[in-house]
Amino acid sequence: LNLGAIVIKSDLATTFSQTRQVGAIQGSPTLVANGQINRYFSEMSRVYLEEAIPRVKGNLTNSFTYKKFDFFLRNVYFGQVTDPNTADVNGDGRVEGAIINGQPVEIEHPSWGAKIITDLSVGFKITGAAKVVIGANNIFDIYPDANLGTQTAIRPRLVSGAIDYTAAPSTIDLSNANQFAYSRNTSQFGQNGRFLFARLSLSF
Repeated sequence: LNLGAIVIKSDLATTFSQTRQVGAIQGSPTLVANGQINRYFSEMSRVYLEEAIPRVKGNLTNSFTYKKFDFFLRNVYFGQVTDPNTADVNGDGRVEGAIINGQPVEIEHPSWGAKIITDLSVGFKITGAAKVVIGANNIFDIYPDANLGTQTAIRPRLVSGAIDYTAAPSTIDLSNANQFAYSRNTSQFGQNGRFLFARLSLSF
């Protein structure tokens, strides 16, 4: 939109993507006979392939120019992701399981919620050849959802052809003794928080 001394521009882009495992995992008769087919392509591998990156990503960019000033505002939406690791997400003291290819498999995965990251900058044209810009990426200092801490929960096992939860509880720690505040198995967006900057541009 051009109003003479004022120029306004907006751009909207959205990506929808989905990856799916097609059909059953095919393995050698030896793998199948020994109950090892899940090691060939595990439930964790499936989630990593299908759900560890956002299925929806949106980008709304706005720029406003007035004489020697220009303003830039960008909002980026990152959709929900699912962690390939498993844990006691609902807090009931056990990790939900299912029988897949005849073996007990943990299927209770944490999900990390959708977030919006905002970038803002202001520029001033000092001369025809010099321009200064100050701004912030991720101005509201948004981070992914925090990793789950240490838990004690019962893991599923197979007893008489059914899932059983009578084993002794075991320790689950996705943060690895608080070394990882956020998931290291998903690719949602960066984990560095707010970034402030100032830039001087010179043209010759």
